[in-house]
Amino acid sequence: MKLYILYEKVNIELAGKILLSKFIINNSRNIKEVVLGHYRQLLAEILITDNPSNTIVLFKDIYKTSESLIDILNLRGIKYFAYHEEEHRLFNFHKTEEFYKDLINPEYIKKIGSFLSLSERTKEFFYNHHKKIPNLKISIVGNPKYDYIKLLRENYKKKKKKDNNYNLFALTESFFKCYKFYHYVKKNNLNLNDLDKINFAQYNLKEMYCQYVYTKEKLKFFIKMAKNNPSEIFLLRPHPSEKENLERLKKLFKKLKNVEVNLDGDLYNCILNSKLVISGP
Repeated sequence: MKLYILYEKVNIELAGKILLSKFIINNSRNIKEVVLGHYRQLLAEILITDNPSNTIVLFKDIYKTSESLIDILNLRGIKYFAYHEEEHRLFNFHKTEEFYKDLINPEYIKKIGSFLSLSERTKEFFYNHHKKIPNLKISIVGNPKYDYIKLLRENYKKKKKKDNNYNLFALTESFFKCYKFYHYVKKNNLNLNDLDKINFAQYNLKEMYCQYVYTKEKLKFFIKMAKNNPSEIFLLRPHPSEKENLERLKKLFKKLKNVEVNLDGDLYNCILNSKLVISGP
């Protein structure tokens, strides 16, 4: 069997996927070859394989945007295994049903060769939600991202030395991306009670509208904190999808000399080397 392990975001996924690839190479008898790479670069190679029945693709989410990929791989007879990179979002909602609105249709759950879950608890969530689907295959395997964090922590404890003395403020969503949804609502004078029924690809309009309001308040809080603590150094770490708007975000903080805004380096090392982490769900 040949296994393709696909990633999308280098800073978030790649290190964990390298650990996963190494583990499979060293421990699997059935997998003869592992190919790790960006999904855009490998998709063409996967689709023209001359041995589809012995090919497995492992990708990192089950958002609605994955439905086309699942259909294409099924047509070629290629097995598709999935785990959800943001499975932790199950615990961000008061009602877990909100979590499933962004995910693939239950019909596509049937088309997945196997779903790999984070824990016994999340496995139970998925089983309960999809209990009408017969022979649902869910296996508990953890998450390579967390395996990488564990390795970082172990190495960090051995060093017992902090290289920096900054306070980390991490944003969990793109401010400017969310603003586009907020602006759409205001421009079209939409009723806020109806937003939950409107989706753009995997984005629910109500959620993105609320994310903008929420992120805006977090930024206000951060600015206030930086102003009230001029002797402290602060690092604002935007959401990875904010990269194209990074300069615009920097302009918001150009008058605050004790604030740096950047996406450089590895997020996990930023967390471990910080004095304090301030973030949100």
